[in-house]
Amino acid sequence: MDIVILKSFDPLKKYATTMGEEDPAKLNIGAIVTKPDSPFIWLIYLNYYNYVDVFGHNGLYVPMNLSRQYPDLIHVEEDSMAKPGHVDRRWVRLGPPLVCQQACRCPK
Repeated sequence: MDIVILKSFDPLKKYATTMGEEDPAKLNIGAIVTKPDSPFIWLIYLNYYNYVDVFGHNGLYVPMNLSRQYPDLIHVEEDSMAKPGHVDRRWVRLGPPLVCQQACRCPK
């Protein structure tokens, strides 16, 4: 399971683009709230022309770097869209309701 949506995205629709911070160096592209023809999404797309064949570079690090270069084009949610990450188990709640990431060993 990659994404569990627990709250409405409606409050985020006032921004042209919203992405979640996975950690201070990365934005998570697993869930993006965006308006059509978002300039920030186009920047990500255009940066794929400079594709680097290193895991996570183009999909995690490049979006974060772009968000720092163009902060007026994106709203970054620090805690509500990309947490828990696969290494951040303090956010995982075991027991009903169960939110589990791939690295977590879930009870049966």
